[in-house]
Amino acid sequence: GVGGHVLSLGLIGNVMIAGAGLALRWPTTAEPQPEALPRVWALVNATRGDPLAPFAMQSLKSYLFSADGTAAIAYRTRIGYAVVSGDPIGDETRFPELVADFAAMCHTHGWRIFVLGCSQKRLQLWGDPAVIGQSMRPIPVGRDVVIDVCAFDMVGRKYRNLRQAVQRTRNFGITTEVIAEQDVDGALLAELAEVLYSSHSGARFERGSPLPLDGALEGRYPGIQLIVARDRWGRVQGFHRYAVAGGGTDVTLDVPWRRPGAPNGIDERLSVDMIDESRSHGGQRLSLAFAAFPELFSDKNRGLTNSVFYGLTHLGHPLITLESLYRYLRKFHSLGDRRYVLLPMKHVLPAAFVLLSLEFMPNRRHLTAPVGHR
Repeated sequence: GVGGHVLSLGLIGNVMIAGAGLALRWPTTAEPQPEALPRVWALVNATRGDPLAPFAMQSLKSYLFSADGTAAIAYRTRIGYAVVSGDPIGDETRFPELVADFAAMCHTHGWRIFVLGCSQKRLQLWGDPAVIGQSMRPIPVGRDVVIDVCAFDMVGRKYRNLRQAVQRTRNFGITTEVIAEQDVDGALLAELAEVLYSSHSGARFERGSPLPLDGALEGRYPGIQLIVARDRWGRVQGFHRYAVAGGGTDVTLDVPWRRPGAPNGIDERLSVDMIDESRSHGGQRLSLAFAAFPELFSDKNRGLTNSVFYGLTHLGHPLITLESLYRYLRKFHSLGDRRYVLLPMKHVLPAAFVLLSLEFMPNRRHLTAPVGHR
């Protein structure tokens, strides 16, 4: 740039100097740490009562561990923002110190902090502006759907729709089996891959969302269970992927897949049978999903603001089927504690951009597509 001015190329020199300033000010990013998976899995396996704990294992995430390695925060960075997904994992007595260390690290790197999916009981971790370096406002974005495995049954009028959905699959001859993802052999892998690729318009890419795991059917992560539904002719009609935490006490639905044209009630049947499977192996809680904005869909007398947001969810239905997910989840009558996004209100617009870019930034699958689905 200076050379451009020396050569009397003022405009080019100005552009180059401005570009150099922009490059020097461009935010740094944190590299993913997939090599930390064994340490992260050990902490996930020690964490109880947190449905989102298994999602800390996602290969795109970076980590800050406590000084003694007994707790960790999982996060991703984007254009100068550090996005924490869920609560810290591991020893909860280390969480306050860990959050303070994380805030100090972010300050050193010039990152602003967002927290996506913070639970009610962990709000206080991010509540002190003197520690965090910024004032964080909690915005409710949904509720956990957690089933008490030991107490669950389908007795009573409120479960009638669920019973009917399950019975339809039994009438159709649907059977289910549970298998560890890392034990899937070549023949079953081909069957499941066919369903996976047919269920999401080819599904060549996975979303970059900070919450679900990636690497479906690759056997990458420990503690992953698949429950598979077959029809009476032995053809796979759908399957669910579940992640385990807390030494098997907590089971969390990652992503469901079903073949187009599969019998109605497949997802309900897989969930109910997975609850039974968890109960027989000492499970205590099974999380079906995170229900986003359930009040928006349950309220029949919406005001102007809710009506606008309800309309927007319909516009986005091809990308995020929130209402159909809510209709599925409400059959289980297990809406639990709220989840929050925490952010400084003056950063709402950049936060929306960062969170949407993380959600919809595609990542190519490494799973080989079956013939006919490439």
